[in-house]
Amino acid sequence: MSGVVVVGQVARDLVLTIERMPDDGGSAAVRQRRELIGGKGANQAVACRQLGAEVHLVGVVGDDQAGRDVVAQAADDGIGVAGVVHRAGAPTALLVDIVEPNGIRRLLQDVAAGVLLDAGDVRRSRELLHAADAVLVQLQQPGPAVLEALEAGAAGGALVVADGAPADEDVRRQVLRHATVVRADRKEVEALVGWKPRDLAQTVEAARSLLTEGPRVVALAAPGEGNVVAWSRRTRGTPPPR
Repeated sequence: MSGVVVVGQVARDLVLTIERMPDDGGSAAVRQRRELIGGKGANQAVACRQLGAEVHLVGVVGDDQAGRDVVAQAADDGIGVAGVVHRAGAPTALLVDIVEPNGIRRLLQDVAAGVLLDAGDVRRSRELLHAADAVLVQLQQPGPAVLEALEAGAAGGALVVADGAPADEDVRRQVLRHATVVRADRKEVEALVGWKPRDLAQTVEAARSLLTEGPRVVALAAPGEGNVVAWSRRTRGTPPPR
């Protein structure tokens, strides 16, 4: 087996810390500036590597200096980058994270369609996915790429973790069929269950309903309450308890 394979976004991340947002027509001095590898997929890959796992990344960057820089940084961090595609004619995604001292964050995203994964990109890394112990799939990628990653991970017997909101009902069904663990934030929960939980009790209800559709663990953000984590003791493939 080959540890963890993360399928998701790879980007250049620019983090700017300021004292406060300027008024209209005004300006603000930057207190701290950091440029580093970013994107949800790459961030998960870095986190897994920091925990000591062997990690491979499947994603897309542009065929530009920014793309070469972030891939080199991933490699320097000990992450396998053979699954990262350099897409000609597309600019590497740029994420600008503006941070105020009180913890308020604002995110500006420049993500061209050309740096999103397609099914062919994922298929080229199928051997990595088949051999993985765990496959982390970012659901913000296009549906065909997500489906390819889910099926390849499940076919190899990996623990499949799906993070985010599905693109459509077909992707939703396949996520719940193949994923061992499903994770969603407050905005993504509605896309998974078809309705919007408004409090902790409703979030627990949503998590329990998702468990009946296949996953063994469900982690959902609850309004103002942190996260609800629900799990089932049954193994995949056995019918849910009545």
